[in-house]
Amino acid sequence: MKRYLRAASLVEALVASVIFLIVFFIAMNSIVNISKVNVVYQNILEIETKISDCVRCFQDMRDSTRLYDYDWGTIELCAKPYNTVEELYELSVIVRCAEHNIIVYNYLVAKDEGEI
Repeated sequence: MKRYLRAASLVEALVASVIFLIVFFIAMNSIVNISKVNVVYQNILEIETKISDCVRCFQDMRDSTRLYDYDWGTIELCAKPYNTVEELYELSVIVRCAEHNIIVYNYLVAKDEGEI
């Protein structure tokens, strides 16, 4: 007994593809909207650039705390020796935005070579 399957026409294949793409778009859009982080300050790239500039400037002085003021908030840098290794320092970067957002980064910085 042979059974034959009807071949799908090109129109049916295109309609199925469009339906699949619409469902995929809705699902991906929902996932992006669910996982958004609420950052009030819109120019996060400027903050990241200022953080890297401050870390580069800070690498000359060790065992101290510095505070940098900007229009959008402050950057506080604190360095302390890392465990028993004299060449490494643990650098904590605390960013406080004017909108009460706080960003914290921790770096390991070598004494002369810069950031690890």
